[in-house]
Amino acid sequence: MALTPIPWTWHPHLSGVTTSWLAHANGVTVKTIERWRRRSNLAEVDLSTLTAVVGLEMAQIRPARCIMPVWSRMAVAEYARRGVSYDELASMFRCGKSTVWRCVKRWPGGFMPLSGKRVLTLQQQSQVPIAIVHR
Repeated sequence: MALTPIPWTWHPHLSGVTTSWLAHANGVTVKTIERWRRRSNLAEVDLSTLTAVVGLEMAQIRPARCIMPVWSRMAVAEYARRGVSYDELASMFRCGKSTVWRCVKRWPGGFMPLSGKRVLTLQQQSQVPIAIVHR
């Protein structure tokens, strides 16, 4: 069965965003995104085109109570590095100041958002390994 071409605003294979975010951003249902991901042979999106401005745009079209895309969190950190205050960032990205703080200061714990690989938290890295003695 051939798929009808849809002019996607945001690529259905974009990593770092939730399926619900993609559905909201493209004006389709979650089932449509899932169906297109299963059936399409579209190439992955070129991640070098994702800038801080694109991350800001992604955060602004994010539905209420939806997880902020990874690209938006990276954009928050980039804008903070440029000297934008936490209050301004919170209003720009439609989130709380605590979210801005986590985007700027916190080490990702448990796994890396884009690769899904398991990583140790800072606390786990600082602990002395315990030798297990077999008797």
